[in-house]
Amino acid sequence: MIRVLIADDHPIVRAALRRIAEDDRGIAVTGEVASGAVRALRGGAAGYLTKDHSPDQLLDAIRRVHRGGRYVSPTLAERLAAQLGEEFVGAPHERLADREFDVLRGLGAGCTVIEIARELGLSPKT
Repeated sequence: MIRVLIADDHPIVRAALRRIAEDDRGIAVTGEVASGAVRALRGGAAGYLTKDHSPDQLLDAIRRVHRGGRYVSPTLAERLAAQLGEEFVGAPHERLADREFDVLRGLGAGCTVIEIARELGLSPKT
């Protein structure tokens, strides 16, 4: 079973994407978020598709990622390439992946590494 996460700021678009994905019996939508797609890539997501693609392109991209490949839409690729030469503007914690941010919050709350690992379901060595 292929598991996907849908990210879009419009609920109606998320619903349509869910319907397209779930019409394919080999795909299960495991969650939806209203934002964070670029952050998802930093956190390890293997694919990102913008809204200007067809349903068939969506399913092709999902299958490519499932086979071990990566997919980034040409629109996003241009944005990412443009950002490579730019200085990062924003708070330092915004550069962290979601899991890294969870660890940072745990440390900020005074938790030990062992407590944080237990809370996140990780090995303390991670």
